[in-house]
Amino acid sequence: MIDDIDQQLEETLGGLRLVSPYVVGSAVLTGDGFIVASELPHESYEKKATVIAMSMLTMGQEAIGELGSSDVERVLVESKDSYIVMVNAGPGAILAAVAEKEIILGLLFVAIKETVAKVNTLLY
Repeated sequence: MIDDIDQQLEETLGGLRLVSPYVVGSAVLTGDGFIVASELPHESYEKKATVIAMSMLTMGQEAIGELGSSDVERVLVESKDSYIVMVNAGPGAILAAVAEKEIILGLLFVAIKETVAKVNTLLY
């Protein structure tokens, strides 16, 4: 049963990559940084992306807390040639996506929202 859920999660993340050729990959992480499922190019990239994603989320939560706002909905980091987007994917789960700069951000955000809904169905 767990292997089946793992496979379905990976297929769901693979669906996010099919939305646009500019989506590099994505992963579902636990709140403490463990990888639940991943559709990232290779293992070393997976480890780096996980560390970066968790650092981003921590900084975002601290910044929002300082402003007295509620929970973080999305963290976006933009570089010269790529984006990293992190969103809450349910209790204790985070979806991190990496995309090239050429992607239309609105398309990416909608695709991430749809992917999170599917992840929630599988995990909860």
